Amino acid sequence: GARDPETNGTSVVVEVRERGMFHSKALVLQDSKMTVQGLHSAIYSRFAADEYTPSFRGIRSQLQREWCRGALCLAYIYPVLSLQRDVLYGEVNLDTDVKVRQAFRKGGPGPGCVRLEVIFV
Repeated sequence: GARDPETNGTSVVVEVRERGMFHSKALVLQDSKMTVQGLHSAIYSRFAADEYTPSFRGIRSQLQREWCRGALCLAYIYPVLSLQRDVLYGEVNLDTDVKVRQAFRKGGPGPGCVRLEVIFV
């Protein structure tokens, strides 16, 4: 990741898109926020800033609704290119702080960049 001179920590660029969509939204996550709660908060803030409406709202209503803020409910967050079976039944869902940190350690397409998909319900 990139070193942040103000906080003397590192930050990572995260590209997040809704499953089934092509366009990603970029956000910056500080190393101190690389937790489930920090990641969810950053994603909610970024999508809410654009007054985003989930594409598949209602269709996926049978999925869990653990993490909601306003009109946005996140069911799953996982690395891009994960198989649907692994997302729904496997271990790729970033639902623990350990998994979040591991995903950011592995990185993405470029230095300091991680690409994730989310499923909104």
